[in-house]
Amino acid sequence: MSLIIVFVISLFWYVWNYKASLIDRVLFSSISYDLKCYQIIDSDEATKIFESNIQEIEELRTRYAGYVFITLVDAENSKFEKCPGKIDLLIDVMGEAETKYIQKQFGETFHGIPYRIVNR
Repeated sequence: MSLIIVFVISLFWYVWNYKASLIDRVLFSSISYDLKCYQIIDSDEATKIFESNIQEIEELRTRYAGYVFITLVDAENSKFEKCPGKIDLLIDVMGEAETKYIQKQFGETFHGIPYRIVNR
């Protein structure tokens, strides 16, 4: 019996730490990228791109007021480790419709900035 408990706890720990993005994608329609830190653009460049395309961000915020929140955050790689000096977009949404619209509008990146969508 104790072997089964250890197995279940180990499986839960593995899924929690390494497969969270799969659970997010399946259950919550969340989107994340699978990049290494060296593949993510630098903070300065990301900030310039974000500021020069702020109109698109504002249009999205206006279209889904109260349902979409977009911020620049410290980037994480595919193993959820921080990437020093790197920034990505974190987009909090309240539904699957918003997720699909953002993916259609942005494509794989927002003008070269990788983004993560978290459906809350």
